[in-house]
Amino acid sequence: MKRLLTLLILVTLPLSAFSQSRVSAGIIFSHFNNIGDKGITDIKTPVGYGALAGYDITEEFTVAFTVEYLKGDMKELSGKETDYRTGLTAVVKPFNTDLIFPYISAGFVTSYKKYDYDNLPSDDKFKLYARYGAGVDYKLLDNLSINFDMGVYFNGMEFSGWTNSLGLRITPNL
Repeated sequence: MKRLLTLLILVTLPLSAFSQSRVSAGIIFSHFNNIGDKGITDIKTPVGYGALAGYDITEEFTVAFTVEYLKGDMKELSGKETDYRTGLTAVVKPFNTDLIFPYISAGFVTSYKKYDYDNLPSDDKFKLYARYGAGVDYKLLDNLSINFDMGVYFNGMEFSGWTNSLGLRITPNL
């Protein structure tokens, strides 16, 4: 948790250097779900949290960078899995209202998984996924919005899983 708070501070401090509200930062909470045998996690209760930073290139097009962390007991083997994920995403907002901003997204996610087995040597894996999603931002205040997002992970050969996320994003009014 200390790492997440440190990361959030490091992400939001540079925002004060921008004179326009083109940059945003936030926190996210995600639940990961597998599709098939080669899923995106082996954790029994795959719930993670992380941070995001976004930059509005235009009103309709945004790029976003995310980092996420999840850890838990494995489903099948005795031990723990720790996942560190980073993502780079392009977001298209086809239309918006004063309160609601629906979007579609596509990007890449890297996943570094560390397996600490109880009775076997530790192991780690690096994976690269394509991620496609859709979501909606709901404006709570001028510079604060809540976000709901759903996405699917594709490993190049088949769909590996899906995720749903809830986030809180701030856009500084400078």
